[in-house]
Amino acid sequence: MSGIIGYIIPDINITRKVIMIKNIYNMKDNQTFIISYTKKNGEEVTRNAKFIDGKCGQWISKLGEKLFTYFDVDQSNNMGGDQYRMAKNNWEIK
Repeated sequence: MSGIIGYIIPDINITRKVIMIKNIYNMKDNQTFIISYTKKNGEEVTRNAKFIDGKCGQWISKLGEKLFTYFDVDQSNNMGGDQYRMAKNNWEIK
């Protein structure tokens, strides 16, 4: 025995699905709005939000759920940094 340890590395085929974020409300970059939705626990949520082009918009999850990602203005001011949130399935934009 020579003391050499060998490893068999399997071929891994990784396929990445590209997520398409859609700007279905035709918002402008940095446009502010109010978003309202109901959380899974029944809590009603209303947030001051901002649309950031390329990061915010509607998309479909791997599970087929309709999602909307938005920049949360209030939490970004309170917590610092960029705070993004998602509404799921049903929301209202004012």
